[in-house]
Amino acid sequence: MTRTAQNISFQNSKDAISHLWNEGASLIPTGKEDGKVRLTKPTIRRLPLSTVLETLQRNGSNAYGICLAKIAVIDIDDKSDELAQLMVKRFGVTPFKVSTPKGLHLYYAYHEKPLINLRSEGYEIDVKVGATSYVVGPYSIRPDGGTYDFIGQNFSLNHLPVIQGNFTTLSKKITAKSLVPEGERNLTLTKKAAQPPSMTCRGGLDRIMRHRLLTLMRQYALLPRIEKD
Repeated sequence: MTRTAQNISFQNSKDAISHLWNEGASLIPTGKEDGKVRLTKPTIRRLPLSTVLETLQRNGSNAYGICLAKIAVIDIDDKSDELAQLMVKRFGVTPFKVSTPKGLHLYYAYHEKPLINLRSEGYEIDVKVGATSYVVGPYSIRPDGGTYDFIGQNFSLNHLPVIQGNFTTLSKKITAKSLVPEGERNLTLTKKAAQPPSMTCRGGLDRIMRHRLLTLMRQYALLPRIEKD
């Protein structure tokens, strides 16, 4: 294993975890059927390295998650090189890239939280962002054999480029129509507002998103308004 961040490689996920944790990254152990399920209780605290490694060993897992405080990940569920190049052109070149079983993860830093709904534009892409979210990290191996391979040039989360774009008004564009398909708003929004913890570091929807969903539900007459006497 070489020691320069620009040309680094590891034999397994444990070495990658140790390297990223020593750099200051907040990591969590994941596993079970798809390798994505958090194996510890939700917390806003950064877990000790020993907790992450011991939990993985105890569960026989070779996967882990990276919590995304001040990190944005463009999660492309498509193996198309053309689509990947389109996203790089849109958001900027990054040296931290991970090939996933479905596609590609592009990592960026951010100053202002990029609230982007790329699926409303017709892309099979999610934008994972913020301390309550996480993605499966590089060198992870799922139980079905799927791998997360680092294909970038600099294995460090401390030197990520800032994501490009103007995101000052994007949050205002999020509406009930962009969140859920036509004809499914009642069922989908109700499920979203009450969904259990999933792929979050703290667990469940954060307070702002829950409030936004409930507001949209009332706006579209999906919930009754409570009148004060």
